[in-house]
Amino acid sequence: MDKEKKKARSKKASEPTSVPLAQEYIRLLEEARRAHGVYEFEKAIEMYTKSLEQLKLETETPDPAAQYDLLDARANCYRSLMDYKAQIADREVMAELARTMEDTERLS
Repeated sequence: MDKEKKKARSKKASEPTSVPLAQEYIRLLEEARRAHGVYEFEKAIEMYTKSLEQLKLETETPDPAAQYDLLDARANCYRSLMDYKAQIADREVMAELARTMEDTERLS
């Protein structure tokens, strides 16, 4: 039995550990902001999108304010690329989130 335990331990030690969801979200968000800051809008859009997906993985009911902020940043990237259709789509989701939060400031 000792051999089996040692074998199981060595197998576990060699397996890659998964990054906790929150850490992955933060990593993606930082990468998105970095890309946005240096005008790499396509990369920023990709990373904001992945951040949104990661946020939804973390909980069944993601924080609407965090979703709003990510969508706002992504919409600004779409605007910079003159992809107005995608920008409007994000703004419409943002408006719905603002209504859900009853946040009149974000609705204006």
